[in-house]
Amino acid sequence: MRRVALATTTLALVAGWDEPFANIYRGLDTAGRVEAELNRSLADYAQIETPGAAERLVVRLLSDPRRSALILGNRLLVDARFLLTHKGLHHVEFVRSVLERSHDHPNFAYQWEWNADGFNSEDQLIREGCRTPRRMTLERVKPGSIANQKIRTPIPRLVIAKKYGYDQCGILMPNVYFDDLTLWGREEAALRREGLAKTERDPRVFWRGAIRRQPDCLDETGNFARLEAVALSAQFPQLFDVKCISCGARDFDKRPCPALTLDEPTRRVVRDGLPRGDHVAEEAYLNYKWLLNLPGSVSGSYSRNLNHLWASGSAVVVWAAPYVEWYYPALAEGKTHLEMSKTNFDAEPFARQLLNATLQKRLATRARAVHDEFVCADCLGNYWRLLVDRTRDRFGLRHVLEDPRSLRRVLARLDFHNFRLVEFNSMGHEFTRVRLLADRRAFLNLAKHALFRPEPLAGHWNAMPGRDWAAIDKESKSWTLTKDFKRYVSPEPTPRPAPPPRHKRGRHGKGKKRGHH
Repeated sequence: MRRVALATTTLALVAGWDEPFANIYRGLDTAGRVEAELNRSLADYAQIETPGAAERLVVRLLSDPRRSALILGNRLLVDARFLLTHKGLHHVEFVRSVLERSHDHPNFAYQWEWNADGFNSEDQLIREGCRTPRRMTLERVKPGSIANQKIRTPIPRLVIAKKYGYDQCGILMPNVYFDDLTLWGREEAALRREGLAKTERDPRVFWRGAIRRQPDCLDETGNFARLEAVALSAQFPQLFDVKCISCGARDFDKRPCPALTLDEPTRRVVRDGLPRGDHVAEEAYLNYKWLLNLPGSVSGSYSRNLNHLWASGSAVVVWAAPYVEWYYPALAEGKTHLEMSKTNFDAEPFARQLLNATLQKRLATRARAVHDEFVCADCLGNYWRLLVDRTRDRFGLRHVLEDPRSLRRVLARLDFHNFRLVEFNSMGHEFTRVRLLADRRAFLNLAKHALFRPEPLAGHWNAMPGRDWAAIDKESKSWTLTKDFKRYVSPEPTPRPAPPPRHKRGRHGKGKKRGHH
């Protein structure tokens, strides 16, 4: 993967998404803002400078079978339990594709949180020593966890989103649904070509998705937003084609949530029945000038839907919410997208915006720029490499991962018998090879890969695409992870080996061959 000096981007800049951090963005271009946010999130954790402290941190990073990952010599190692969630499989596909495409990935040890909130629970976030995000309540946090917050040192963990905004701890990386970057590049190139060929589009705002009732009010913010948006489609069908495929909304009259109150027009729509739609193929999105992104239904954090919207050739409308992903510092309301919510919605000025052809064309062009500069296949790979290099520098990981003796000491301190390690080997192979690492000696011998030392990322990172993978249509010959891993966790009985061939007994006794005497 090519990495060159950063070119100035074309997107206009305004204040950052999160006001407390707006100062760090001033005077920077869009890629500079993303880089500044990465540096700021790393600075939340104490810098490690001594080899001994680095060894202790790596032991911590590698001690959680469900979150820990190790990259050595272009090999990815995770525990089988890491792969038991579908998001774990998606994450491995992403990292494996980065290793296949580059062949010079630096050694790296990390923990990864699969949950869309950026944490398993609010209680875990506080218990591990993270500061309390200003938008988060302590309603689901135990008193003992609040006491632990003052004495614990939080572990630097990669997260795919932050539900409560930038001041939530964690190091943002791309969400899991980009999957294999080579396949992602081909799919998005095809979507872009089809979008450019579209000349006629419906002027309404389009969305399809699910509303899935959650038991806890704190997890209903996404469904509440989806309910309000779908209700707008019933009230203003000339402006919205926003419908739920499955409409399992909470009855807010019978089971109210104090912080979530429906207005009377929305209540009437709910009583009469929410507008329902059928599942549509991705190509159907190209039929609309405006595409809406809503918070996720499970807890109100990010939605994978946004991944595909930028390349569609349509303008993007984002429902206002506090969650953030890694590239959001590059976004600007009115410059890259429109932002809306029920509280600031006024039908007449909103209709004028939708009918403003100049605005729609400008935002559609800017949306493509977001794709081409941040969520294209090479852009994602380049940002991952930037994240790896900055994290290695901040926490002194080179002291361990580039020193065979130090790395062997760390590996020896891990409880090997508590792991069931799977190795994805992309070094020097046309496609990734997979094996189960069942021998402790082989595990300790991985320390020899500490001698694998590719050059660090030089200068600034490159947000622009470094190589047109769609043009060369690189075929993926990788192991089919989902199918083959299911076979691995539920192995078929191993057939007994066939017995060795036996000599026939001759007339002259056991083992003697017939012949002349």
